[in-house]
Amino acid sequence: MVEDGKASSIQDAIFHVDENGKVTGILYDRMYHDPALTGAITVEILEREEIDWYTILGSRYKDFENIEIGRLADQLHLAFLEDYDFWDQVIANDLNLLKSGKVEIVELHDYTSSMYMIVDALQGDKPSVVVRNSTNVGGHAIVFTVGKAGTYRFRLECGFQRVNPGDYWPVPEGEDPVPDTPDDPGTGDPDPELDQKDPNAGPQAQTGGTNPNYGGGQNQDNDTAVTDEPSSPSTYTPPARPSGDTGSSGTGGTGGSQSQSGSPTVDHDNGTHETHGGQDYQVQAGDGQNHTDLGTVQEQASHDTVETPVQDDGVNEGDILPPE
Repeated sequence: MVEDGKASSIQDAIFHVDENGKVTGILYDRMYHDPALTGAITVEILEREEIDWYTILGSRYKDFENIEIGRLADQLHLAFLEDYDFWDQVIANDLNLLKSGKVEIVELHDYTSSMYMIVDALQGDKPSVVVRNSTNVGGHAIVFTVGKAGTYRFRLECGFQRVNPGDYWPVPEGEDPVPDTPDDPGTGDPDPELDQKDPNAGPQAQTGGTNPNYGGGQNQDNDTAVTDEPSSPSTYTPPARPSGDTGSSGTGGTGGSQSQSGSPTVDHDNGTHETHGGQDYQVQAGDGQNHTDLGTVQEQASHDTVETPVQDDGVNEGDILPPE
């Protein structure tokens, strides 16, 4: 038996009904993308006396009621490809029926036949659903028990393969049993040895370096033309200066009269003399006052007359020393 906790986790991943009643999980995803599987599961659901075909196939049920059992899954498959709305509706009807009953994960021990798909056997490029005798190798199944319709079992190891459909779909005479190989159902070689990768044999190398659709290898049809370098003009004419009053506005505005903001310009070349035209002139400061030349101030400076910082400020006491 499968442990309850593990079985519950597997079941939720495969088949889960959300709070809105919608079925989600791997089973729905597989049926949504695989019309052959949807056909096989639909045949399994239909072939019970208690099932009304109209509830599954809708108004199109008459198109299929007289098709022999061995061709029914394939005909549904082709119909789904021609009409996606029909395909979606059948999936919804199938899952609505299955979710109405009990669902569980169980171990398999007792099957002798199964549905299989033969590659490219339908119209040369699509899988065909068949029934063959099968060697029982066990495994697990998701099992739906739906009222009077009974039990539906789909084997997990082979992608929801129906087991023991012989009650309504007999195995054709003369067919040899098909071994179930869930690890490798197609090639018979579960772990083929791969050729070692040649790091120097990319697509370009494998095609002789001549395929323009692949990168790598030598460049093809190299463009050897030299691109002309740009040169500076021999002359340059600067743009005209703006006209009008260019003084800055005290408020930063762009309109109206403008006036210079800030302190008036002061001529700091105070207290010196300049000689022009053979005459000596006393330089006046911009404020109209005579000032002692700074050089004279520096020469006459004395340590005794330099003001001591924060002296007698009523707060600081003692000497102010530089930091150690």
